[in-house]
Amino acid sequence: MKNAQDILMAIREAAKKSRPAKKKVSPKKKVSPKKKKPVVKKKVATKKKAVAKKKATTKKRPVAPAKKDTAPRPAAKRQRTPKIGVTVDKLEASTKKHRTKVNPIGRIKILSVNPVVRNRQVIVKSEVQAKTKGIRSYQQTFVFSGVNFSETKDSEHKLAVNLRTGNLVFAETLDEGKHPMQLKCTCEDFRFVWAWWDNKAKALVGANPKPYTRVKPDSGRPPVNPGKYPGMCKHLLGVVERLEKNKLLK
Repeated sequence: MKNAQDILMAIREAAKKSRPAKKKVSPKKKVSPKKKKPVVKKKVATKKKAVAKKKATTKKRPVAPAKKDTAPRPAAKRQRTPKIGVTVDKLEASTKKHRTKVNPIGRIKILSVNPVVRNRQVIVKSEVQAKTKGIRSYQQTFVFSGVNFSETKDSEHKLAVNLRTGNLVFAETLDEGKHPMQLKCTCEDFRFVWAWWDNKAKALVGANPKPYTRVKPDSGRPPVNPGKYPGMCKHLLGVVERLEKNKLLK
């Protein structure tokens, strides 16, 4: 038995020696956790109190009272008459230098008399029935400048005109020798004979048409306005007479 036990012991020892030796494992170092920084709450209330104290302690500078302007103000200047247009008297005289005979015209109708108080103007629009076949009527426009207005009627301001607001204002009677005017007619005679030279005299309403040129220069006919006079066609002359009859023009 002892021999058997000795043999087993010898076998175990041989087995132990044949096994690889176990590596010694060093113990892991313990890592200490990072310390978190404490969160500091902003003291908003204390800041507000500090700002309020500063405002209370700071003294406001006294503001000097504004000096009253005791100097007398200059009187308002009266609006000047615009340097445009030609008076009716001058334009009629200029027309007679080129044309002495005026042919009859159709029925005249005054369409509107509108004031422009801010510009000191009165705009008259009319219509004349045409006697030419195929054309019903021609339209005329007069713009009188330098007109004085009043809110009340008196001996100088007799012409009652309606504003767009519906209110009435009174204008002085239009004067042939005082108030410069600009005009226009849609007829061919005005366009080709008078419009170009009326524009030169600053008496034309609207854009200036092209000057008249003959299709056949060698036709032998005389020029339409050799004297280059500004003037009025028969329709404009007829409307001027109607304005005089209606006491809108003197």
